[in-house]
Amino acid sequence: MKFEVEGKKYNFPASLRDITLGQRIDFYNRFGKDHEKENERIKDIEDEFEKNIESTALGIKMAVDSFSFFTDLDIELIKEKFDLNQILNVYYTSTQLINEQEKAVKLESEYVWNNELWYIEYPTVTAQSKFTFNEFITAKETIRQLKLVSESDFTALHYLACVFLRKKDEAFNDDFLNPQSERFKLMRELPMDIALGVGFFFFFLLMILLNFQFLTKEST
Repeated sequence: MKFEVEGKKYNFPASLRDITLGQRIDFYNRFGKDHEKENERIKDIEDEFEKNIESTALGIKMAVDSFSFFTDLDIELIKEKFDLNQILNVYYTSTQLINEQEKAVKLESEYVWNNELWYIEYPTVTAQSKFTFNEFITAKETIRQLKLVSESDFTALHYLACVFLRKKDEAFNDDFLNPQSERFKLMRELPMDIALGVGFFFFFLLMILLNFQFLTKEST
């Protein structure tokens, strides 16, 4: 989403494709944790008038912090030079569009990214499964990290993308999870629409693993 302030043009993300997984991780670490803490504090305020004032203040802070992050402009400069109504209008319009896109995310088997096809192989967990031991252990680890995903810590989603998103006929490699590896660094550049698709796949995989465990117990 493009907007102009004092003759200068700026871009603000208005779609999941405009935001990378790395940006989402960095924003959460820089601002998101504090936003969540402040939101929890506001929930405990009993006086409704005071709660509304604090909620409005938090909404403004979230908008300003987002502008600072995505435009690389100093927060104090934004407060001084930018019209608050314009900031809020762009921020809430963008947020609404992105929220609608998040709700529309669905499980896909392939994605086009960086002019290449990337695949998520649908697992079939049976006694004859081709799931390797390493992949099974890795899947178990992703289950342990589920709490991180639910708390909006997209570090876990980065991990999942390194495990499950691959090129055609590419086998899993432990080095994908090495923070110094090219694959690990590359996945930080993953657009959020694909990253959330990987997260959707994880829940699908979790259901398969739990169902397989249940059927195995029933047959013994």
